[in-house]
Amino acid sequence: MKTFYTKSTNLFMVLAMILGIAFTGCSDDSDTPSVTPEFPALTEITCNAGETKELSFEANADWTLTSNKGWCQFENDGIPATVTYGKAGEQNIQIIISPFQETGDVAEISLKIGEQSQVICKISCNEKVYADLVIKDEEGNIYDAEHPLVIKGSGLTDNAYDIVYTTITVESEQPVGFAEKPNWLKALTTEETPGVFQLTFDKTSGLSPIYSFNKAEDKIVIATEDMSKKVEIPVSYEGLKETVISYVETDLSFSKSHMTLDYNSTYFSIANAMTGEETTYSLPLTLTVDQVRNDEFGYIIGSVERKELYPNNYVYTYNFDATGMESWVKVNINGKKVSLDVDKLTGDTERGAIVLLFSKDFCEKYKGRYNEILLDSEGYFDSYTYQKNIMVSFTQEPEKKVTNLQIKGYVKNSSGELVPFTSVPDGAAMLSDPNTPYFPYEDKTTPNFWYVVLSDKSLMENGNKIYLEIVGEIPEGYMVGVMNNWAWTNTKTTTETIDGKTYIVISGAPTQDQINKQPIMTVGVANFDMMDFLIECGIQVWL
Repeated sequence: MKTFYTKSTNLFMVLAMILGIAFTGCSDDSDTPSVTPEFPALTEITCNAGETKELSFEANADWTLTSNKGWCQFENDGIPATVTYGKAGEQNIQIIISPFQETGDVAEISLKIGEQSQVICKISCNEKVYADLVIKDEEGNIYDAEHPLVIKGSGLTDNAYDIVYTTITVESEQPVGFAEKPNWLKALTTEETPGVFQLTFDKTSGLSPIYSFNKAEDKIVIATEDMSKKVEIPVSYEGLKETVISYVETDLSFSKSHMTLDYNSTYFSIANAMTGEETTYSLPLTLTVDQVRNDEFGYIIGSVERKELYPNNYVYTYNFDATGMESWVKVNINGKKVSLDVDKLTGDTERGAIVLLFSKDFCEKYKGRYNEILLDSEGYFDSYTYQKNIMVSFTQEPEKKVTNLQIKGYVKNSSGELVPFTSVPDGAAMLSDPNTPYFPYEDKTTPNFWYVVLSDKSLMENGNKIYLEIVGEIPEGYMVGVMNNWAWTNTKTTTETIDGKTYIVISGAPTQDQINKQPIMTVGVANFDMMDFLIECGIQVWL
């Protein structure tokens, strides 16, 4: 037992020493002096929704800032928060005001240092004021009570390509819509383009889309959802699209192609490009208008010039502001009936015209500048777009010259002697008139077609040449020339006058390859500007 008590006493003494050391340590800490918080004077800041402000202060110890309103936050490493903190020193804090704060309000910002806290800033946010609504068109023109809106007219069908929209854009900081509109007006918009409205005439309204109208009571009212902002705009309808016109007649084939008119103004004609079959239309040409804006229409007479690129293929030049056209193109309108007649052509030069029918509004609106509207930037007329406006397009050709021109054939040998075909040995050079064709040729430019067959190519080589004499008087404005010789590149053609006689001179034999490409070359006499051919001669060479 003695040994046991001795050990307990020793343990008690050790424990007492440990506790004494611990108490001594606590007593030393409580003697360390603390920092007295210093708070800056109260700052007051006024702001608007969506703004950013800066708060500056100096802290003498670690600190924490707190905002008591969610719309007033601090930038905290790029993340807005209502609490931020930092170390002692100079401070510059960014204060972010929510753009969605609608009403006026005051936020208090408190600074905490240690156990003490104090309001050091008051942020007063003004009530959000929205700008007035602004309604504009696609060009930026403003619509309001003093600037009415005119709804454009569409075409006659309900096809998408025939519908014309009047587009307006509403500039607003709030969602907007139509508070009021007439029942004949249809308004479309999408979620992708809020504030952009496409307006068009509603054909289901019971009103006719043909006629324009402007009623005092018709208006649109565009407003915000809370009706705090609104704009009232007078609205009217211009009527059917100004270029649209339709006809009672169902067969308008005479308006589809450029036609020719005889000099005597008897009939228009157009040849089928595939069959060559000719269709004619007697003058006067007539049709009846069915639908057009306000049942009123007018006409435009333009000039047409044509240039032949290759046989029976032309390019046309139009002038819709040409003057003097009504002196020979006669258009008469009686109600909805239209008739067209043309004076006889007495001159030697062809002339062309095109007659278009449009609404009266179109004709009056663009008078004096039709070319600006109807021709593109390169001066071309889009006949497809305006197909239904074309009444007729034609070229009137002058009277063709009656001729008795004939041909005589010779070979001029290397000695300079002209030897008639009939004297060439072995019948190597033969000539026939239109009544005795030697070979078929479908591309004749005139019934006065002659034939030459050469069975010896040496007649065109080694100094030998073919001389074709034009017998008869060649009228003024007509000349000798090549009609068709695109492949015979070895063969040269010139003209020569001997003792007052005109000859077509041909030299240089074609190769077999050239003949394979073009079996027959032709020469003759023509007014090439008018494409009037008096005589043509086909030449065939046998190798």
